[in-house]
Amino acid sequence: AQENERYVKTLKRVSETTRSWRSVEDGVCVVLNRYESVITALDELSVASVNDATTVSSADGLLHRLQSFDVIVTLLMLQNIFKKTGPVSRLLQGVACDYGVAVSLLEDCVKKFNKMRDNADNCWIKLINKARHFAKEHELEPTFPAKRQKRTKLMPNCSRRTTTGSRTGI
Repeated sequence: AQENERYVKTLKRVSETTRSWRSVEDGVCVVLNRYESVITALDELSVASVNDATTVSSADGLLHRLQSFDVIVTLLMLQNIFKKTGPVSRLLQGVACDYGVAVSLLEDCVKKFNKMRDNADNCWIKLINKARHFAKEHELEPTFPAKRQKRTKLMPNCSRRTTTGSRTGI
């Protein structure tokens, strides 16, 4: 237990007015790297007998979303993007900025995104496989949730129409 304690990172809520790409990047990394700890903490916060209704409701909602495969895919996608944009973002947000280095990093970033775009199908398959592995590792269902049917109300004497959204790419 003590060995795990030294790896625990503090999660902090970023205020609505002071968001930076770095704080979002850090948040994504912490959630993915400390997933079990985050789930355990949210599970403890969702106990109604210990916490107020707002905390319980928020924790329960976050817990439900973080155990959704589409959120895991999104987090892994963001992590992939931040790996490419992080160095230049940190440089440009720093106090002293060497514009020559910034231009070089931006050009490298553009090359990486172009390579990713040119190989989009393979990148998507790798991302989904990584998400499935993550899901299996954390005992989550590795499928996208079914899109609910939307029903439109029609005038009397008309039949009811149903439309269904679908997800593709798997």
